[in-house]
Amino acid sequence: MIDFLKKYQNKKFVKNTYFIVGAFVVAFALNLLIFESMNFGQNLKTSVLDSQNTLEQQTEDKKADIYIEEQNGKLFLKNSKEISDLQSISFSLVYDNSSIENLEVNSTIGETQIIGEKWSGIETVIINANVENIEKNSILAEIKIQKKENIAFTAINLTNANFIDKQENIFNLTTSGISL
Repeated sequence: MIDFLKKYQNKKFVKNTYFIVGAFVVAFALNLLIFESMNFGQNLKTSVLDSQNTLEQQTEDKKADIYIEEQNGKLFLKNSKEISDLQSISFSLVYDNSSIENLEVNSTIGETQIIGEKWSGIETVIINANVENIEKNSILAEIKIQKKENIAFTAINLTNANFIDKQENIFNLTTSGISL
């Protein structure tokens, strides 16, 4: 019985020793990667001074792939990234139909189709593009709305956005809405 306990204690000691040595190896490797002057470590590091941007740069970097922007009282659907080999763009507009009387989407880049029941609160829009490449911050469509009387606040959100390229590949897009 005593031999069995000694073997068990020896195995436990060896296992703990391996565990401690392994922890030191991992800690040493992380120290080399992060704190020493290796390229990988430099890529992982950041500085508060390096990461500070102006407010305009921060909002520009954080814009969704497609978003709604208000300019001079008009709503425009814009893209924050370049799109190439474009065949079509589709997205859903979600809004409170009790606060909006009329919603219309017109695109300058192609034919616009609205799928679903009009003014239901959820409308899917497909734009079959006439152009192949779209530059960054281009206007994809104009969204015309008419709010009901005595409505002070409403919101329009974009969901389920994607674009299809000429090879029929589907790419999901990030979206954001707007409060009016």
